[in-house]
Parts: sequence; structure tokens; C-alpha cells
Amino acid sequence: MFGAGKPETKGWFQQQTGRIEQLRALREEYAAAEQAAFAALQQQAAAWEEQAGKANVGIAISDGAAIAREIADITIAADDLHELVSLRRIAGKLTVRIRSNYRFVMGFNGSLIALGAFGVLPPATSAMLHNLSTLGVSLRSMTNLLEPS
Repeated sequence: MFGAGKPETKGWFQQQTGRIEQLRALREEYAAAEQAAFAALQQQAAAWEEQAGKANVGIAISDGAAIAREIADITIAADDLHELVSLRRIAGKLTVRIRSNYRFVMGFNGSLIALGAFGVLPPATSAMLHNLSTLGVSLRSMTNLLEPS
């Protein structure tokens, strides 16, 4: 029946049985490696969570691991973390600009209030200067923070 007595058929079945055993061994090896990788990821996630509690801001790239993107406060759409340098430069220059604008607005408007209180400036002139200074600060704030390279 189907060549059961032929030696080449027995060899073929033995060969297939050997392949099946190899596949089973590979599957068990893969399962063990998968469990080890999962355990390593769990440990890494726990370490990231612990470190995230110590950091001020968590940052991940969009192509990074899903767990990193999940626990990050900021996800950068760049290919690598070198964009953090540009982000840091922008943040520093923005802080300088905000402080500069704040000092100017407080000083200028404070002087307008003082001049109006002492009767040096009429209210209409003080209001016009206040609005013009607000417009000037707004226009200055719309300029680029970083010079084109």
C-alpha cells in the first residue's frame, strides 16, 4: 500500500520525521528565546519606569519601542535623538526671548503708568504707546529663534 515496503519510501519517511523533530526543537528553542526576550523587556521597562520618576521629561523617537513612546512625555518625529540638540537650543533661545520681552513690557508699561500718574502723559497717549509696544513685542516674537544654517 503506497509503497510501504520500498526502502526509498522508508528513507523518505525517516527523513521527514527527522525534519519534524528539528522543527519541534527549533520551536522550543524559539519559545525559550521569546520568553527570555520578554523577560528582558519587562526588566527594561521597569528600569525605564524607575528612571522616568527621576527625570524631568521623558523623550522618545517615533521609531523607537512602543513602551518608550508610551511612557515618554515628548515623542520626537525625527530619525534619531540628535534633534534634541536643536530642541535644546530653541528652548534656550525661547527662554531668553521670553525673559527679554517680560523685562521690556514691565519696564515700559511701568514707566507709562508712572508718567500717567504724574500727569506727564495723557491717558490717550499712554494707551496708544501701550498698544504700540504690545504690537512691537508681538512682531519681534515672530522672528526666527535660530539663524538659518
